[in-house]
Amino acid sequence: MSLIKNTIWNLSGYIIPSMIAIPSLGLLARSLGPERFGLFTLAVAVIGYASIFDAGLTRAVIREISIHKNNIEERNKIIANSSLILLCLGFLGGMTIYLLGDNIVSLLNVDERYYNETHKAISLISLSLPFSF
Repeated sequence: MSLIKNTIWNLSGYIIPSMIAIPSLGLLARSLGPERFGLFTLAVAVIGYASIFDAGLTRAVIREISIHKNNIEERNKIIANSSLILLCLGFLGGMTIYLLGDNIVSLLNVDERYYNETHKAISLISLSLPFSF
């Protein structure tokens, strides 16, 4: 019985957010307009692709924690070190995006009306990147 119950909970975790996101994105696209919605979509994609910086570290941490499940001190060391590494990688990626902000906006060929807004958005994305892992 718990397998069926857990499956329903798992599917609900995908279906309910999707039911909310689909109409919300339609409304958001209408209110932002095509260019700004495209920039919003790129921003969401950049934050989503930030998991590339993980470099498989999460899987290694899970493996090591399962090996040292009875040693609390070793588990704490593993979690602390992996958190520090992920934070450093996030800061490195965020700093790179922040420093290349002008080049990124130029590469996107954004309309003059949205240039400053796009530059601010890229700066905010770069500042949030270290915390998106």
